[in-house]
Amino acid sequence: SVSVPQPTPTPGPAEPFDRNVLLGQFADAMVLPAVRDFASRAQGLANATRAWAESLSPSSRQTAQAAWTGAMESFQFLEPMQFGPAGSVTAFAGGLGIRDEIYSWPTVNYCAVDQVTVDGDFAAGDFFQSSLVNVYGLDALELLLFRTETENACSSRIDINRNGTWDDLVGAGQLVRRQADYAVVLADGILSQAQRLRDAWEPSGGNFAADLRNAGQASSVYGSAKEAIDEVFAAFFVVD
Repeated sequence: SVSVPQPTPTPGPAEPFDRNVLLGQFADAMVLPAVRDFASRAQGLANATRAWAESLSPSSRQTAQAAWTGAMESFQFLEPMQFGPAGSVTAFAGGLGIRDEIYSWPTVNYCAVDQVTVDGDFAAGDFFQSSLVNVYGLDALELLLFRTETENACSSRIDINRNGTWDDLVGAGQLVRRQADYAVVLADGILSQAQRLRDAWEPSGGNFAADLRNAGQASSVYGSAKEAIDEVFAAFFVVD
């Protein structure tokens, strides 16, 4: 028998790619679960840090350290999502700069954290408004929770060493007490910013998820779906 060649099927027209569907799925499946998880872990971190400050026991400090690790792991999932509310006010549509309020790395200054520890400036009501980001957030809290040695990160020329105020705090046995009190302020600040970020995305709050999903419509901060995708893509460069 003779094999008769079969005609090659003619492909139909490709369905147009819907950028808005992609953006909506990204908001719903990726961003919203991530900001909710981090807000939950930030609450646990604030609770554990306060428990350490109340008891100053080694076990409560270890619990706070574990809570910090869990919160940091959760926040690292959010690191490539530095657009919209998390992104820079000047660089991203809808940017509120919340990311740096939570975790300012690589802008860190452990000497400055030690200076605040001695000066007690963290107790001021306007501490977060009047301070640079390198003395609060997850990076500053890490130092307070995990460092157990009594040396500080400043040079001998810095005031807390030159004037002996750090050694006075250590000598009086008040270093850990001061670190714990400072840590409570930072953990509460992280929780506040975590909730602010979550609420900015929630449909029941600022609903930035809708801005992303409806990019190009009059209700969105984005002039087009392409503009929204470009900003999401640009934010991903933080990984590189």
